[in-house]
Amino acid sequence: MKYYPEIEALEELIRRFNIHLKRLDKPGLRQGAESLAILFSIQDKSFELYIKDEYKDWQEENQAMCLCLALRELEEYEEEADYLSWCKARGYSGNLELIRQYHMDLRGIYREVQEILGEIDAQISDWDFELNAGAAQELRRRNS
Repeated sequence: MKYYPEIEALEELIRRFNIHLKRLDKPGLRQGAESLAILFSIQDKSFELYIKDEYKDWQEENQAMCLCLALRELEEYEEEADYLSWCKARGYSGNLELIRQYHMDLRGIYREVQEILGEIDAQISDWDFELNAGAAQELRRRNS
């Protein structure tokens, strides 16, 4: 097994901040299996997030991958300039109250997680994640 500092950084966050992630038994924000509702627990706080899992990477026994998916959700929130561009990037309909409310909730969730972790960084580049290369490929191997 090759050493990847990105994976070590995710595992260190899990240890240092007592992070645990689990899937909730409720539908995601979109139709289909690629949208998951999760509970993101960090120290003594818990947050409900909806993550995009288009590659079926979610396996609770692989907490490093789960953390990467949760942090990617928060990064994508921060990267989009406004609500409508965030909706478009995520494939959501901008006229649904549930999605509008979730986007508003993300503002507070992002700030609280950032206060605990400092910089929010999913560690694995979008390039590696999309192309299943490097650290992303190693994390996915751990799901097998």
